[in-house]
This record gives sequence, C-alpha cells and structure tokens, in this order.
Amino acid sequence: MMFWRPKDGEDRPPVLEDIRNLWGEEQPHRWKFMGIAIFMTVATMIGFMHDFHFYAPYKPPEIEWVRSFEKGRTLVEVKADQARFAEEARIELEAETAEREARKAAYRRLAERMGMDVVKDK
Repeated sequence: MMFWRPKDGEDRPPVLEDIRNLWGEEQPHRWKFMGIAIFMTVATMIGFMHDFHFYAPYKPPEIEWVRSFEKGRTLVEVKADQARFAEEARIELEAETAEREARKAAYRRLAERMGMDVVKDK
C-alpha cells in the first residue's frame, strides 16, 4: 500500500503529490472539462432520482375465468362441446404449424441463395 502512504522522509503520500502536480499545471481547458464532468454527473444523478419517483399507472390484469355452462346439460351436449373445442384446438395447431413451416422454407431459400449447405428437417 505504498500508493497511499508517504515514503520515508516525505510528508505527503505520492497520490496527493501527483494530483497536486497535475492540477497545479496551467492547462487551457481544465475548468471547462471539470464543469462538464460535474454537470454530467449531477444531471445523471438527478435523472435517476426523478426516475425512481415515477410509477406507471396500475393496470388490472386481464383474467379469463372458467366459462360457466348451463346447469342441466346432458352428456350429449357436453361431448358435443368437447368435440367442438378439440376441433378448434386442432385447427389452431395446424395454422401455427403451417406458419412455422412457411418461415422455415423462407429461411431455407435464403440460405440456398447465399450458397449455404441446407439441412432439411425430417
């Protein structure tokens, strides 16, 4: 830790001596740069302090509750609803799969145009 402690026979640590030598020299723009540095530091701190006091307005979550069905449904109606929901899910899955395959095909075409070796999925 010789950096902070004065050497034998010296009254000041080398760090303070270096700082005094640096700022003791007359430099043409040192006060301008010091002012800019202080301004930027203070502006950044004020910006962070202002940001910590800003809260976004509360938006309640969108909750989709379980659907309620009529009380006296028959087993046939329940099975029909299940079949309809299964068909909707299948159609949605097919649409997502088709979109994914179209995106893969577009990337394959791009890779082939750029001369890359394309490995097709099985």
